Amino acid sequence: DDGKITEHHAIIPTTRAPAAGTLSDIERKIYELICSRYVLQFLPDYEYEETSIKFSVNGETFQRTGRTVVNIGWQGWENSEADKPGEEDNAAVLPTVQAGEGGLVHASMEEKLTKPPNPYTYHALISAMNSVHQFVKDPGIRAKLKEVQGIGTSATQENIVAVLLKRGYLEKKKKQLVSTDLGKLLINILGASRASVMVHPDMTALWECKMSDIEDGALTLEAFISEVVDMVRCIIADSLEVPDDLPGMAKLRKCLTNGCDGFLRHVTGKSKSAAKTYFFSCPSCHAKFNDVDGIPAPKKQWKSEVIELPCPRGCGRNARRFEGRYGHYWRCFCSPGVLNDVGGKPVIHCEQPKASYPVKGCKGD
Repeated sequence: DDGKITEHHAIIPTTRAPAAGTLSDIERKIYELICSRYVLQFLPDYEYEETSIKFSVNGETFQRTGRTVVNIGWQGWENSEADKPGEEDNAAVLPTVQAGEGGLVHASMEEKLTKPPNPYTYHALISAMNSVHQFVKDPGIRAKLKEVQGIGTSATQENIVAVLLKRGYLEKKKKQLVSTDLGKLLINILGASRASVMVHPDMTALWECKMSDIEDGALTLEAFISEVVDMVRCIIADSLEVPDDLPGMAKLRKCLTNGCDGFLRHVTGKSKSAAKTYFFSCPSCHAKFNDVDGIPAPKKQWKSEVIELPCPRGCGRNARRFEGRYGHYWRCFCSPGVLNDVGGKPVIHCEQPKASYPVKGCKGD
């Protein structure tokens, strides 16, 4: 009944079967793999008996759990070497004891250092997104996040990670994904403002509850959109303050371009000899700077004095005059394009067919 399908559904089998010889060897193996996995749901359950022993020593309670297989069920189809009925799990073989029985406990102690958790790999990060409820303390929110299986879906999670990498909030180090100084700084800034709801998974659970209310008819779509709009307006009305002593702030470098408030990103490139090169790039004004011992430096030191005039595009900023290979030209960071120099003033290049600074792709030139 298609009318009862409300979520993403799995493979739906049909009565059609592939004719013999129509599938390649790889296609046949994939087809048989799908069929065998689909059949598992019709096989008997995997049954086992679980035994738990609790005992106390000097007022401290300890517990050990063991498992004995009763019916191998579907696991016998999937794994021919699985445990047989009556066999115990060798990793957790428990002795036979009676309630109230006493005995001798042999204990030992080892001194070790606590290790920090390993950085996420791509697959570990996706797994953490699916089980994000483990990082939430509120029981209600934790239950809802567990019900919806975390943040995003298999169709959107890959793009979420790709955007974080593209914007410089994450970076790859071999197989691991680690947060950059820019990513940590963003979380610190948002966490200290009204936008703190954006750095916690609670909002996902709240919106999922709203979606359920819409599905049940308890809430209209228009009312939900209105709530979201009000929340966004409240967030953007609060100006973000960036204190100088914020963790990660000292490692970020501001753009060297006059009038640009962006932060530079350290970018890895390749030279003609395929060797790695490094430079700094500004996502705001798209300017690039050389890497000189880890410090951004302008690619060229202009000998002429700095000349600025109002931008002819009417953006309210000043355009700056430069001297290039074909003569003087102007640039304003309201747009990545350049302006022509006509009589010592900035002019939109398409208005002058014979511009002193040719621009590729401009029909006027």
